[in-house]
Amino acid sequence: MSPRAPDEDAACREAYGIVLSSRVRLARNLRGLPFPDRAPPEVRAEVRRRVQAAARAALPFQELLADAPPLRRQMLFEDH
Repeated sequence: MSPRAPDEDAACREAYGIVLSSRVRLARNLRGLPFPDRAPPEVRAEVRRRVQAAARAALPFQELLADAPPLRRQMLFEDH
């Protein structure tokens, strides 16, 4: 997905007046991996990799916040 310019986001907000946001809460353990409070850093990194891969497969058009440019991250933080 190519990131939109900040003025495109503003135009969308003005045109539609709606912002859609969602969050996911992982409430169960992943098979074979302990919960984060019991996992060493390398296991937590593996969990992060698996969850990101699953999210990208389910929603390939979404951008990861960590991959977004600093200005885009700031806009998303302020908007939501």
